[in-house]
Amino acid sequence: LGRWDRAKVARRAYSIRSGAAGLAGPRSAVLIVDDVITTGATGVACAEALDAVGLECLGIVSFARTSPLVGGG
Repeated sequence: LGRWDRAKVARRAYSIRSGAAGLAGPRSAVLIVDDVITTGATGVACAEALDAVGLECLGIVSFARTSPLVGGG
């Protein structure tokens, strides 16, 4: 999949389970951990899901990233 298609798929793939946001205390923040960042779509989709239920995303950390595509692919 291309970058934009991956982003569309990721947005539909991640959500916060009903009631799970209530487990966090007031002013809770979450750090997203991903194994590899390819396009960033997964991290962005997860951050958007957190925001949708009122949780703050502190950031996204990863253990590896892929090389950027030449020409902006």
